[in-house]
Order: sequence, then structure tokens, then C-alpha cells
Amino acid sequence: MATPFEEAVGMSSEDFYSDYWGKKPLFVKGAVPAAAGLITPEDLAGLSCENAASRLVKRDNTLGWDVQYGPFEESTFAALGEENWTLLVQEVERWDRSVNTLLETFRAFPNWRLDDVMVSYAVPGGTVGAHVDQYDVFLVQGAGSRRWEIGLYPLRDPDFVEGLDLRILSDFSPGRVIEAEPGDLLYLPPMFAHHGVAITECLTLSVGFRKPLVSDMVASYLSEMLTRIDPERQLSHSITKAVSDPGLLDFNTLESIRSVFRSICYDEESIDEWYGRFITSPSRTDGLQVGETWEVKEVRDYLEAGGVLARSAQSLCSYQERPGGSVRLFVAGDTDLLPSGIAPIARLICGAEPIGAETLGEFTSNEHVVLLLTDLVNRGFLLPDHA
Repeated sequence: MATPFEEAVGMSSEDFYSDYWGKKPLFVKGAVPAAAGLITPEDLAGLSCENAASRLVKRDNTLGWDVQYGPFEESTFAALGEENWTLLVQEVERWDRSVNTLLETFRAFPNWRLDDVMVSYAVPGGTVGAHVDQYDVFLVQGAGSRRWEIGLYPLRDPDFVEGLDLRILSDFSPGRVIEAEPGDLLYLPPMFAHHGVAITECLTLSVGFRKPLVSDMVASYLSEMLTRIDPERQLSHSITKAVSDPGLLDFNTLESIRSVFRSICYDEESIDEWYGRFITSPSRTDGLQVGETWEVKEVRDYLEAGGVLARSAQSLCSYQERPGGSVRLFVAGDTDLLPSGIAPIARLICGAEPIGAETLGEFTSNEHVVLLLTDLVNRGFLLPDHA
């Protein structure tokens, strides 16, 4: 039976990975029909006036490019006119339940590779210019239509227009032109140049999959290690006799230095645990949106009455299997150690199925599981179906 992703791209996951993923673009007509009705321009503008990270890009043939950053005032949009501007809002899947459902189509990829669902609204002529992304992206057309010009090959060392807040390519020669209509899907591997221009008022949902920068990983890990080291601790080094060559860094000295870094960096257990927290931490906003506080009994009663819990941010959860059958669960940069008896719950929490009595089974009445679910509700990761 085909998965939602396979139905969308019209081929098996194996064929997509072998022929397209990271290799060449793919355009599919009508791949995600439901995309046209997931969000309205008014709702997107509302998010940009609140906490969601947002940008407003305007193009003027005389004045050039102008970029403003949210949050915006409602009056901002009334003064924009009917041509040549675009509103972009990041992480919309965390703020809008309908947009969050789009991720059900993309369960063929690990949670930790998901960046976010960025939604752009553009009036005719609206664009952010010709550019490249350093990650894989699926551009799903919502309402309206957009013309895409795309390059035939990935760019290795592109040049950009200087003096702009946008990384617009200084030289772009499209090799293919596509008109995307509601439900159409365009996949682009990293570094394939593309230029989208709104033909009509339109909404485009960009589902990005990234790999973390090694420099960010190292900086994060070493920063955390610094918090675990006594700031007054000195290098262990003793002098027992006069040296014959004061300029020499001898073997024993170098070995004592190496031992310090081995003790910090060679601990696989701490690296594994750090990475789970690092890769699930919110990157653009302060954290999850917390609502009303639930008591354990309220959550248990809710589930037993047929209630369902949904996830607010699929990219912010992952888990690791550990020796002995236990599991580390990571949610929004925090970690919970689950004993082997309830370890299967981690897969459900990080999965796509609704969390309710039917999917929980015997765990519905498990005190430890209900306590965990209550904690995740109160942290804003799990949302009651009526929320």
C-alpha cells in the first residue's frame, strides 16, 4: 500500500530517493490537493503580527528591494498596494493546526531533518528574487498560481547581489519554467537556483529538510561541556626536575593536554544525549506555546472518553533506543528517560498517528504514561483535539 508521500510524488519512496533526492528537481501536478485550503492570507498575516518569525519583501522597479522584519502592525498591510510584495512566515506548522497536517505527507523523512513549514503569501509580481537554498525543499502550491524558473544544475559557488538583506543571485539563467497551480508540488535539491513570481494572489507552503552545520554542532557541544567543567580547574602538570630544553613541548605535556579533550569529547553517551536535545531545540522562537494547565486526572479522563492529542511541532521530537530496552525521548530540547516497560510510547509520540485510547491501547491506564502525556500537554507539545 502506497504511503501518503508515495501517492504525492507518484512513485515509490525507493525510486524517489534513488532518482531525485539530492540529485534533480521534480514537479508533480496535483500532488497535494488539500494544500489549497490549509490557511488563508488573513490568518497568515495574523501570525506575522504575533510571535511567528516573519519577513515582508517588497520590490520596486525604481527603489529596488526592501526587507522588513515582523512582528507587524495590521496597518502595515493596508499601505502595501496590490503588486510586488511578499509576506513570509516561518514555522507555521507550530502555530496553525491545519498547516501542521501537511506534514503527514512527508513522513518518509526523519523528524530531525525537518526544518519547518514556511508559508509565503504574494500579490501579483511578488517575489524574493532568484536564489538558492542549502537544503532540500518541497514547494507546495496553496491557493493561486506562481511561475517558477529553475536552474538545470546545482550551483557550486554562486555570487550574490551586494548590499541587500536578501541573498539574490547576481547571475541567473533558468533552464526550465513551470507554472504551479493549487496542489502542485515542486521538489528542489540543495543549491538549485530558483525564482518564483506570483502570477495571481497566491500562497506557497515550503517544507524544508536540512542538515545541521558541523560548526553549529561543535559550538553547541563545547559550550555545553564548558558548563560541566569547574572554572577553577587547572591542567594537571607537574615539574619534577630541571628541563634541558625549555622550548620543547614534550610528550608528557602533550599527553596531559590530550587527556583533557578526550575526557570532554570522547564520551559517546553524553554526545548522543546532547545531540537529541540540540536537534529538537526550537531554532527561531523561544519555545512551545503553552496553554492552560491540565491535571493528570483530566488527561486520563479525556483519553478514556475518546479524546485525542495532536502534536504541535513534529520537528521538535525524536527518540533514541538504549541498551536494555529503555528509550530517551527528546521534545523541544528537553529529555525524558523512559524505562523499557513504556518505551514503545516514544515511537507513538514521535509518530504521525493521533494519540488516543485506540493507539495507546493498554498504556491508556498506565500511570507513568499518563503522567508523561500530561507533562507534554502542559509544555505545549501535545494539544487536545479541541484546542
